[in-house]
Amino acid sequence: MKHCLAAAALGFGLALGLASLPAQAAPVEITTSSSIITQLLRYSDDEPAPGAKNDLVVLVSDPLNASVCRGGWISKSDAQFQDFFQILTAAKLSNARVRLIGEPGRRWPHSSDNFCYLHVAILL
Repeated sequence: MKHCLAAAALGFGLALGLASLPAQAAPVEITTSSSIITQLLRYSDDEPAPGAKNDLVVLVSDPLNASVCRGGWISKSDAQFQDFFQILTAAKLSNARVRLIGEPGRRWPHSSDNFCYLHVAILL
């Protein structure tokens, strides 16, 4: 129940945040109705990619358009990092479907794959 409330609150709060994004940001759906989280990646301080240690990267099954967004990422410095971490971990551990919305204009800089900056994570 706690995760459901957190997911609802986060979804509502982030949905409100989407309204204030600049028009050029154009967040997009990352997931389909059947998507689940296949991997959560969190790097240690010893990782060779400078700056990657502060990021959480999410890979999903059945991305809506992998050439645009294969998954998502969020930086630990983001104010909503802890909320995202809890919701995404709950989704992964329960094998629950998830809805992700991200910004393709802000790709994760430590990979050639398309990981879009996360704006919304909803546990379905």
